[in-house]
Amino acid sequence: MKILISILSILGFYVVKTNSSLAYTCFANCTDSSIYSPNSTYQTNLDTLLSTLTKQAASTGFYKSSIGQNVDQIHAHYLCRGDVSASDCSSCVYQASGTMSGECPFKRSAIIWFDNCMLGYSNLPFSDNAPSRVIGNPKNVSSNEFVAFVKTLENNTNKLAPQVANNTIKYGTKESDVTDSSDKLYSLGQCNPYLTEDDCDRCLKNAIAQLPKMYGARVLQPSCNVRYEFNHFYSEAINTAFFLPNSTNSIVPVTNGKQKRRSHAAVIAAVSIVVGVMLLLLCTYLCIYLQKRRKSRLGFEEITATESLQFDFRTIREATNNFSNDNKLGQGGFGSVYKGRLDNGQEIAVKRLSIDSGQGVEEFKTEVLLVAKLQHKNLVRLLGFCIHSNEKLLIYELLPNSSLDKVLLDPSKPTPLGWEERYMILAGVARGLLYLHEDSRLKIIHRDLKSSNILLDQSMNPKIADFGLARLVGTDQVQAVTSKIMGTYGYMPPEYTRTGRFSVKTDVYSFGIIILEVLSGHKCNSTLFPYEEESLVQRAWRLWTEGTGTDLVDDRLDGSFSSEEVTRCIHISLLCIQEEANKRPTMAPIVSALNGHLVEFPEPEPPQEPVRTVYSSGQSSAVTTTAESNQSRGREYSSHDTKNMDDITELYPR
Repeated sequence: MKILISILSILGFYVVKTNSSLAYTCFANCTDSSIYSPNSTYQTNLDTLLSTLTKQAASTGFYKSSIGQNVDQIHAHYLCRGDVSASDCSSCVYQASGTMSGECPFKRSAIIWFDNCMLGYSNLPFSDNAPSRVIGNPKNVSSNEFVAFVKTLENNTNKLAPQVANNTIKYGTKESDVTDSSDKLYSLGQCNPYLTEDDCDRCLKNAIAQLPKMYGARVLQPSCNVRYEFNHFYSEAINTAFFLPNSTNSIVPVTNGKQKRRSHAAVIAAVSIVVGVMLLLLCTYLCIYLQKRRKSRLGFEEITATESLQFDFRTIREATNNFSNDNKLGQGGFGSVYKGRLDNGQEIAVKRLSIDSGQGVEEFKTEVLLVAKLQHKNLVRLLGFCIHSNEKLLIYELLPNSSLDKVLLDPSKPTPLGWEERYMILAGVARGLLYLHEDSRLKIIHRDLKSSNILLDQSMNPKIADFGLARLVGTDQVQAVTSKIMGTYGYMPPEYTRTGRFSVKTDVYSFGIIILEVLSGHKCNSTLFPYEEESLVQRAWRLWTEGTGTDLVDDRLDGSFSSEEVTRCIHISLLCIQEEANKRPTMAPIVSALNGHLVEFPEPEPPQEPVRTVYSSGQSSAVTTTAESNQSRGREYSSHDTKNMDDITELYPR
């Protein structure tokens, strides 16, 4: 019986219809949480728990667990939307786990919602309705349809709550025609499967009561969520077994007499059909598995051909003290990172790929094949790799000052980075990108450039890291397209999230966001951003148009910065995050300007952001910010006379 359940679990992973939508939209809540200390027992427990949840997401749509004792105890759970496939659930939880530390650094409680899943942890058990997020589409329903819309919405959602609560997997959708209109209203509700019927119904009704009457809205809570739209945003396919909290708790009706014999015959016929289908699917699965394994083996043969970079597993195990927790530097969806010391005294950082991380295998091969061929002072240096049985390790130089995001945001650091260091870091990152895009013998697009992927050496020199999502493109190739959008919310440009198109301008956009983070000391779209009425991008644009751009600078610098350099950086950042890729500069003029050379840049246009309106309870309308576009005019930055750069707005480098 156990073997049969195992086979069904494996088959379930491959036969579920894939939902093509990905978890683009991100909402986080961690503002009311206390802070834990870096490298504490709490952080170790959190890393372990998030890793466990990430592994479970490939086999079940819902999972909860706890770890630790007393003040170091943590409760966590994730819930994927009822219509997503196993692969999309796994990808979403993986992305949520990786995004959590950036959105809520060092927080003892946090929760993050994506379109396809939610992930939360806390030192206390979650309540049914707090914390919560209420989000609405700022487009209002026309006044002549408003009464009919409200009536339809109330009728729709009131029927949705009991429908979901009575459902085994606590998930349901409802479609309704809007009275006196050709429009249709689509609603979705979901509870955590472990809730009782009454608790689920109460949680949903609490959420429904908070729904704003707009063109579309959702209420997100730890134990349930509800959403409605005028477009058909969910899939009709539901993998019920994937979301059952306990598949052994099924109810079997009792029969007798002729009914019992007919029941036996029906059961035998059903079992025969199921076994036949299972055998067919099992053969299909084995073929797919063997083909993938062969491809994977071919990929590793290509890696192992570089013998000079191979390390012996025993050497790395001894260097890291058998991968002890005391040597653990951090953890992500791919696995863990450990510090170590080789016999010659050299300190190293070892990236240990999780055995269960299928996505990480491709990232592993990408990093080895690409990074090993790159040599630049602003790129992290790959010393080698190790493949031993199921172990896959990447060995890097150890950079003692951690990552840029932690240096900027770490509450344990009383003194922030000075302006000279910040400016030097931006110039170094720009040089590293220029090398990737134009100066190396390969043309590489990083695709996941963010402050947490910029490491700092002992002299605070920046080094771009984590090339797992990087793509190698032809020297003359303008752009490429992918059907699998991967990256980090807030750093991805609009053309990439909408169509999958990426180019060197994808990295340029990310660099523009990083500039704003370094200037302000805040992460983009973080819930910790103190100006609730506007995002970091919106604030930068408003201050620029008002001529008070220096107000963006981190208050902790206490005015100790160069106004000319700050203005130069804001101008460059706003050009980097232009909505149209062909209006963003390439890295060559950016590097030249940051080095103090004379570069004439056009005036930026208002940056466009994806709609992300977040309400707190009690608000009833959206706050939208618009800015008038200034007349385009040239602006120069110079510290000494140099020839102007040409073609600074060409789409891609020659």
